[in-house]
Amino acid sequence: MLSWIKAGATIIGFVSLMGVVSVFQTEAPDQAHPHPVEVATAQLEEKPQASPLEVLQLRSNPTRQAQNDDVPWYMKLGPKSEEPAVKRQPAQAVDNSPQQDGLMVDADLIRVGISDNAMTEQEYPAVRLSASGPFTLKTETGQVVLNGLRNQDIWIKRPHGHFTVNDKSVTAKALFAEPVNQAHLLRITNVTRKGKTPSYRGRFEILPGHSAPSKLMVVNVLPMNDYLKAVVPNELPPSFGFEALKAQAVAARNYAIHPREKPWPDFDICDSQYCQAYYGAATEHPLANKAIEQTQGLVALFKADPILALYSSSHGGHSESYENAFSDPVTKAYPADPIPYLIGKPDQGQPINLQQEANARRFYSNQNQFSFDVLSPTYRWQRRWTAAELSRTLAQTLPELSTTKNTRDFIKPAFKSGQAIGQLKQLTITRRGVSGKAMVLKVETTTGTWLLEKEFVIRKALLNQSRMLPSANVVFNTDADAKGNLTAITAIGGGFGHGVGMSQYGARYMSLHGYNFAKILQHYYSHVAIGTIPLHIGQNQGARLSFYVPPLSKPATLNISSESGLPSPPTVLINSKRVTMPWGSISTARSINLDPYLKAGTVNQLIIKPSRSGTAKAWIELVDGSSAPKST
Repeated sequence: MLSWIKAGATIIGFVSLMGVVSVFQTEAPDQAHPHPVEVATAQLEEKPQASPLEVLQLRSNPTRQAQNDDVPWYMKLGPKSEEPAVKRQPAQAVDNSPQQDGLMVDADLIRVGISDNAMTEQEYPAVRLSASGPFTLKTETGQVVLNGLRNQDIWIKRPHGHFTVNDKSVTAKALFAEPVNQAHLLRITNVTRKGKTPSYRGRFEILPGHSAPSKLMVVNVLPMNDYLKAVVPNELPPSFGFEALKAQAVAARNYAIHPREKPWPDFDICDSQYCQAYYGAATEHPLANKAIEQTQGLVALFKADPILALYSSSHGGHSESYENAFSDPVTKAYPADPIPYLIGKPDQGQPINLQQEANARRFYSNQNQFSFDVLSPTYRWQRRWTAAELSRTLAQTLPELSTTKNTRDFIKPAFKSGQAIGQLKQLTITRRGVSGKAMVLKVETTTGTWLLEKEFVIRKALLNQSRMLPSANVVFNTDADAKGNLTAITAIGGGFGHGVGMSQYGARYMSLHGYNFAKILQHYYSHVAIGTIPLHIGQNQGARLSFYVPPLSKPATLNISSESGLPSPPTVLINSKRVTMPWGSISTARSINLDPYLKAGTVNQLIIKPSRSGTAKAWIELVDGSSAPKST
């Protein structure tokens, strides 16, 4: 929440940023210092919990800009710590410009775009707000527009490009709704989630839309942990096991920090399954909350950076490599560039060349093929069409896919307006990924031939009873009449979703069979470590963070790397105890065992006080990447 406190010469203020670190600046010299299983979840409202991770930046010279332009956004400290090209609205009714007297940037807040009922658009013609207790509505200048009562509905619109509240004109660039008591929740009463009015922790920012002057957007700004509490039980049923929930919590935190795409200028992540399913506080579950608390501040790391933690429902026994399922989010080039920790592999046994048609056919036709995904209802599946049915389906889907922005580049040649598809003659998968996933499908008809690229496009084209194929891990059987004409097609496949990263049903099986959350994550994300978000430290800028230490394998290490070099190591305190540094300087990278300082099974505190010159990156690894489980 936005507040400010003046203590002596130090002024502290809060500003909204995406991420899970927060930053302090002070005047005082020489002070140191984040797809789903579709299962209904239990409904529960809880009081807000404390933030998961806090980082303090201390600068004796607030006018000096930190030298951090070459580091990832989540490590950046100071007034320029927002991700490049993301324009932020003021988080509250204060001047949020950089101040000469020092500013604290609270980056433990995430900005979530709340979509419409269909969960396809983030812009509304009007929004009706309410709250479970008294609330305020203010402008960006701090002017109070309305003091709302418990359960009072207010309508906000933008006729002719200007805000109105209950049909009264308001001069404002943006509006900010917030409960008086943070235990109370805000509601959007003209939107439903799972048939109910959704409630949200944190605050709302109501912003002008981009598609038309009369449209508006609602952005929910709240702490990362509170966001995750309304994500994790919607992505993974609590019945899947506690360690699976913890693995999901870490993966969801990673994805919130590092989404695959970020096209929205006003918020960090959307609330639909396109990003992560976020349905509000009413969908929280106590076991999921506990899983989030017991992974507080933890992420999966590859080479000291948070990974892109993709996940889907079920892989069918073999995960897929990133580049074979996705195009480049910017250039749209397909296949995309590989990601070294998103490598396809079998759950068990030696690798099989599933790029060969015969091997893929044997693998996905085998109902008894063992893997961690065996509990999935779509572990093995079949779909069937008559040739006439599939011809009609393709006549509907190919023109649509050829004109839709996200798919039109992957139908070659593009289906022309008014073009007839004729009768289907043959389907042929001409290229497969390492899991046997269809990468390129050739569709031959009596009027032409088309190549369909990417698993999503292929699944979308082959609708069956108006539903996409569960996955593109598929082989086709065909029937023909006496003249050799195609009469029917049967699709045989395995898994549900894109198949890259973590399998949620696989995580369930592993959790039920004694694997802890770190082993689950390391099975699906190759060579990753489990640790804290890397922090950028330097002259007069230090850090403080809180993180949970689970009882995992040792040793835990503090890692410090510096390209510029540190003439003296920073001062490090773990749970108020000073860590002995055995080096006089840091030239490249150093690590030190933290086991004597950490307390397992609880939240630990780290404070790093900066050295006199130089910059460095610091992070803690609780489980290193070499301890990943081996397939047997």
